[in-house]
Amino acid sequence: MKLNDESSDARYRRWAGNIICRAGEPERGALRDWADRLLEIRQGREFPAVKVQLALQASIDPAFSARTMQLLGRELKRIGWDERDAYERLGLSVAGTMAMLTSVGAIALAAFGSVFSVPMWVVFGSGDEFARILIEEIDAGSGAQEPQEAPLSDGAAADAQARPGAGQSAAAGQAADGAATDDPDAATRPMVLINIGHGYRRGIDPRALYEATRGVWRIGADKRRKVRYALAVADGEVREVYRVDAWHEAGTTAYVTRPAEEVARAGRWEFTGEVASPSAREALLGMPVGEHFKAGNINPIRYLNV
Repeated sequence: MKLNDESSDARYRRWAGNIICRAGEPERGALRDWADRLLEIRQGREFPAVKVQLALQASIDPAFSARTMQLLGRELKRIGWDERDAYERLGLSVAGTMAMLTSVGAIALAAFGSVFSVPMWVVFGSGDEFARILIEEIDAGSGAQEPQEAPLSDGAAADAQARPGAGQSAAAGQAADGAATDDPDAATRPMVLINIGHGYRRGIDPRALYEATRGVWRIGADKRRKVRYALAVADGEVREVYRVDAWHEAGTTAYVTRPAEEVARAGRWEFTGEVASPSAREALLGMPVGEHFKAGNINPIRYLNV
């Protein structure tokens, strides 16, 4: 799945998950009340100028703490702006201009910078869908426990049982739409070999192995466009095979087993995806690749068929 192919619903749920997982319980409550208030303003019959005032007042209200607003704005700007389409960007720009025409808008700009345009996007642009999803995710209580990212597939579980040393690779309990699409020619596809070194240990949790592999790396745009599989390598052997669905700037998708400060590194990238199909794993899992990682060469990235 490419970013451009991702539905707005899936994109907004991913954004909401990334925001909620970084928010404490009081902040989640504040975020929910804020989103609910903005939707109420959007549906009201007031003139646009009045709605601008009300939306900004809701966002700079002491009950909606500065930290909560900054958290929301930082995450939306970081994970959202580059992925928004032209219509969404135009909505933000127009709404921001409207807000600047008010005294409250000037206060919001001084307090939060360009983040003040976020409530404008919700009230006047396409952000109402995001606000509703944010409320749903907070009410479901799933944001902090299950961040929004591409799930690991459990389609390889049966294969793992029959494969010595591969039991730790099955993603037990992970939700997925089903097994990854079968790919008997996986060995000929473009792939990136990622040497995770000390990030691997025998019996490692599947989620930890996935997160150690998927980020964060220096990978050029041309390679990101071509790579179909990412192989977790340790001790010269392929330990797991992942289908790459999308690449994201480092630190812009949520991790469960790694702290945010470890992965938020400028100029690096991370992928989201899932455990590859049984046929792809059959072809690649356990493959010796030590010859690609010569002693003394510290670059953890190698490519095949690219």
